[in-house]
Amino acid sequence: MTTPRESPPGSVDRPDAPALPAAQAPRSRAGRNPDNGSILMPVDIDIDVARNLIRCVVHGSLSPAELTSVFLTMIERADFKPGMNVLYDFTDGVTAELSSENMREHVKTVAAHQQQRGENYRVAILAPRDLDFGMFRVYQALADELPLHIRVVRTREEADAWLRVKTSE
Repeated sequence: MTTPRESPPGSVDRPDAPALPAAQAPRSRAGRNPDNGSILMPVDIDIDVARNLIRCVVHGSLSPAELTSVFLTMIERADFKPGMNVLYDFTDGVTAELSSENMREHVKTVAAHQQQRGENYRVAILAPRDLDFGMFRVYQALADELPLHIRVVRTREEADAWLRVKTSE
């Protein structure tokens, strides 16, 4: 059993804590309930237009429905631009609820939104644990025909290098 990870100060589930500086604060959390702001899934989405980069940080277990919702939430954001590179960070997340069939369905979802999502972008999936790494290698193989480039990695340094993200800032 895993213990829940404490949310960052100033996030939607810790509004009473001091907020992080704007550069460090997550821009949104995917699947937020519009009525009360509660979190419907454990994913932070940060879109950095200047770097042409989207960061999706997963906390805890991600269900098949949440996987699809993260993708759709990301591409429907006002600050999203087609062709942006993306980092899916599973350092604190797990794929225990996902199967190869779920990966196949997700590939179909991405393909169905290809025009909105764009082409020739890079996707780095940071999955340090063996189970998660293996599941996303299945996804990488299934997505081979899509017009994008996927790399599954075990370290942040590998992800940054693949996405050409500067780490010295």
